[in-house]
Amino acid sequence: MKIKDLKVTADFVKQKAKATKLYHSKKFDTLRKEAIQKGALPYKILKYKRIVNPEKTPLPLSLHAYVHPDNFAKQMQYLSKKAHLISLEQLIELIENNQKIPDRTVVVTIDYGHMDSYLYGFPVLLQNQIHATFFTSTGYIENNIFLFNDRLVMSLMNIATEEKRLPEYEDFLPKDIQKEAKEISPHGEITEKFINFLSQKMVLATSEERLNLMAKIADFKDLPKLIEFEDFMRWEDLTHLQSKGFSLGNMGHFSVSNTDISIDNFKFDIGHSIEQYEKNKIKIDPTFCLPDMAISESRYQALSEIGCRYLINDLYYPEPRF
Repeated sequence: MKIKDLKVTADFVKQKAKATKLYHSKKFDTLRKEAIQKGALPYKILKYKRIVNPEKTPLPLSLHAYVHPDNFAKQMQYLSKKAHLISLEQLIELIENNQKIPDRTVVVTIDYGHMDSYLYGFPVLLQNQIHATFFTSTGYIENNIFLFNDRLVMSLMNIATEEKRLPEYEDFLPKDIQKEAKEISPHGEITEKFINFLSQKMVLATSEERLNLMAKIADFKDLPKLIEFEDFMRWEDLTHLQSKGFSLGNMGHFSVSNTDISIDNFKFDIGHSIEQYEKNKIKIDPTFCLPDMAISESRYQALSEIGCRYLINDLYYPEPRF
């Protein structure tokens, strides 16, 4: 079974039409200034994830997970002419010193450290003389492993390819999604809609719930091996980025996105990632990017104790993955 990238959805079409109409209207700048007067932030932090042609990657990607390299190049060219581009460090300095932030200020960041951001994003940024901060999770560097949701999707696609079905959902799915799972797939058949649903719901699952699901998937015999490809940058790539003046930020080592890990384990995970950066002589900014919705007051305190001054939260999108 081939899982398609759903390039066109009703919400996506509406959003794009609205943005296009606003862009070509003569009210764009007026509305922007009015929003700032009403309390909107006078700056924008753009957060990219993947910069890749979805037709050339073995992973099905959501509309919010990537930007095509051609579109990324156009966006950077536009920003270089129309925006006041500064680094994340410069923005923080302005905020800390209570200085006025220039109109049209934009900061560019790229999350997770995927190889495609180095291959296709870095050259464009360099060409347009745009600074960016690359946030990375050290546990994925040079380890040939994938993010949980990517492993889940590829595993389900393998099961579907073999025309096999999942067992009773009570055996392995979180209780709060079992009813909806049965409505979508009453007999355990793996469809595109079911994969969309499960990958979305498991983003905020606990560590135990994720382990139970992957253990049940591992029970299937004679499945094709997961596709192997280098999904994340190497240490030498990070060193190269830094040598060209780009900044690097921390996203932890492995498990900081898990909502149920203890504060001690949360601090250990981040501390271990800091050790890895130091071991490889990589200087990181004191700004932390926390994936998904895994934030709480206790984690704010933990980050402060570790030395992180600012947090960028990677908000979870409720839209379908594909």
